[in-house]
Amino acid sequence: MIGRLAAVVGVAMSLVGLSLTQSPSVAEADVLTSGSTLVINGLDAITIKSAAGGLGPSERVAVVAKSLERFRRGQTVRVVADPGLRIALQDTTIVTITVAEAKAHGKTPDALAEEWSRSINKALYVPPLTVLTENVELILGKSRTVRVIGSQSRMAQITVEPEGAVKVERRGFDLLVTPLAMGEGQIMLSLGETTQSIPFTVMAISANLPQTLQAEVTGNPASKELVVETIRGAMSTMLESQPGARIDFDVPLVDPLVPGQSRVYQVRTVVSAPGFAESRGLVNVAIKNVGGGRVFEDVLWYSNEPENLKGTGQLYFARLNTDTPGRLLWHHCNKTANPLVVQYVLANRSAVDAKVWLVGGDPEPHLDPTKAGFEAGKMFFPDWTNYQGSVVTVPARSVVPIVMRRITAELTTSGLATLRLLPGGADDVVLVANALYPNEVSGEWQRQVSGSKPWLERRAIGVDRFSLPIVGKEKHVYSQPAKQVGFLYQVGGKLGFVRIGQESIASAIGGPPLSGNFGVQYVIEGRIENPGDVTATVEVVFEASAGYSGALFSVNGKVLPGRMLQTKESMSLFEASLKPGEARDIRIETIPLSGAHYPATITVRQKGRM
Repeated sequence: MIGRLAAVVGVAMSLVGLSLTQSPSVAEADVLTSGSTLVINGLDAITIKSAAGGLGPSERVAVVAKSLERFRRGQTVRVVADPGLRIALQDTTIVTITVAEAKAHGKTPDALAEEWSRSINKALYVPPLTVLTENVELILGKSRTVRVIGSQSRMAQITVEPEGAVKVERRGFDLLVTPLAMGEGQIMLSLGETTQSIPFTVMAISANLPQTLQAEVTGNPASKELVVETIRGAMSTMLESQPGARIDFDVPLVDPLVPGQSRVYQVRTVVSAPGFAESRGLVNVAIKNVGGGRVFEDVLWYSNEPENLKGTGQLYFARLNTDTPGRLLWHHCNKTANPLVVQYVLANRSAVDAKVWLVGGDPEPHLDPTKAGFEAGKMFFPDWTNYQGSVVTVPARSVVPIVMRRITAELTTSGLATLRLLPGGADDVVLVANALYPNEVSGEWQRQVSGSKPWLERRAIGVDRFSLPIVGKEKHVYSQPAKQVGFLYQVGGKLGFVRIGQESIASAIGGPPLSGNFGVQYVIEGRIENPGDVTATVEVVFEASAGYSGALFSVNGKVLPGRMLQTKESMSLFEASLKPGEARDIRIETIPLSGAHYPATITVRQKGRM
């Protein structure tokens, strides 16, 4: 506690502390103690760290304070070296510099003596009324201390302009300022003819920190990349802040999360919004891996009509049914002279929140439609086969974007996604797609009108602020978008053939079947055997037999590097050397990609035999 020394009687001293709200007596220096620190005219002059002469540090500093009561203007303290190293005021010793004290400060006795002497003299000669702060920024609801120094500073009268803007309480040399209303003003300090002002600005804070955000992922395990992506998404879309806030943060180091595992990541964050005070602090992002098993879709939502966009309008509409996963394929080319935005949203039309599990592959648009479809598959396929997904919350009566791509003339946007409406929440969630002009995108989403995984960058908006219809007619919905094919190949026998994209799947709503089976999962399970008496090498080869295509495959659980293939060009999927009597099982997964040409062919044969 800061207090003025009241009396010193011999070695045993009795200290009487003064409340800092009391005005000091008329003196040429206002000297207080704060623990073992000497405070002169509001400046911390010296701190004593060691005992000496039977007195502890706080008792020693009290003696120094008492000695300085006789200070008068024109006097200074000085270092005296004989007898003993000490600091004196006139002929009176103020403090002795001991070896132990110098060691406690990491200095030599001479250096410490000079430092203390300069510091005491500087504090003794500050102007009688001095404000250290030029302008004070205050946050509504949070008090702040402002130091005013000088020998007469604690006797100055305090007024506030405008009245009632802030509350000011004197705490020693500090003013405790509590803002009461937003705006600007000044605190006036008056002493005789001397006046000092402290301008202030009261603002609301950009964000109240700390906050805790919660997110869910899937994967076995959920990869580090997915965890980092989820942290970024939570910070961008969940953090409560003022409108137009900029959120800067450092992503912490992360590890993969196994199913059932939860972890809280502390994220150092700075939030700044125009007209609001900057916020600095920690945000706790809690991430849980809620599962790790594969999901096989019940329906395929096929959004390719029209493939060539010649204007704006609704492109697709579908309803999500609880716990009924669907696979979405989209593929659209801009055939107008003007830029278009292809936008897919999830609209929650109910009064409770919805949770949707989502895996997406949404690459940059491309001039080559086949390449666009291949890049979509290359982004989607590895995450889909490894169940690397995010749980997206769609608030009640709100809309969340899942695709937002700006395409100029002749560019094609193509993508694949799996969506699953989770139980326990809303049951009236729809998927709505539109082609629109860039200036028609909802205002809150205008800042970033193109990019992958927009649900990680753009906040949900209310259905009342979404300018497009969230109703429509379902079309191009196909049931059971998976084909299971088997084969048995024996060395020396007939070649094995599997045709991809030849047998169409049926419509789920009474329409025609799906030509080409684009977006349909193929699961090919086969067995190769060598019944002969010599070792033979068997190969499995994919051929782009119908034309230019992209090719993506998973063989026995391993995703192979994808390739673009010209007409009749082939790529090897599997090769094995079989000893006499040996057999191998093979599992192959693939998806016919948008823009490619089907049917295509997988051939199983003995290597070197055509």
